[in-house]
Amino acid sequence: MFDNRIIPNSLVRLFKPSLHRAIRRTRSVAMISRNRMQNLHRLLADLNRRESAGDIVETGVAAGGSAVFLGLLVRDHRLPREIWLYDAFDLLPEYGTPCRTVRQRIYEEFGFSESKMHVVPGFFHETLPHHPHRPIALLHIDTAPAEAVQPALEHLVPFVVPGGWVVFDNYGSDASVRSLVDGWLQERAITGALQRFGHTQACVQLG
Repeated sequence: MFDNRIIPNSLVRLFKPSLHRAIRRTRSVAMISRNRMQNLHRLLADLNRRESAGDIVETGVAAGGSAVFLGLLVRDHRLPREIWLYDAFDLLPEYGTPCRTVRQRIYEEFGFSESKMHVVPGFFHETLPHHPHRPIALLHIDTAPAEAVQPALEHLVPFVVPGGWVVFDNYGSDASVRSLVDGWLQERAITGALQRFGHTQACVQLG
């Protein structure tokens, strides 16, 4: 009833218990706010309600908080989705978390299967062209600047299913990302479809 609505965080425990559990378990390592977590949950609930097939793909994993958060939602609902996680990790030590640490968090601390949650280290322009040709239901682009977002638009968006969601977590905070996304929407003749959520996050549902 409430899964398609954003409600005050103080009420999440009562009306969205599975979301509350996922937030509570991952909040200390997630770099996105509770409101943005709730929005990702809303988008995933929309996909589940419409029985939209497809995986979840995230570019920009950082410490793995939002990846684990999404994984918990998928696991709680026993959905047949795999999760693909792309990040430079050790190649950008000033920005990223060591891949070893993220893998330990995902596979040992939270117990996810390597056959269901895939960690792919490397620069996006090298790894994303080799993403498996599988349908994508939710594409979470949590990176900047524009040069880091472009490979996802080029190599991953073609696999997003009709009705699937593309989320840009740095749309409001990085001018280069905003310019790139606006131009991309214009090229695709997608007008008025971008949904802003808070200061930074924006999402669009592809037809």
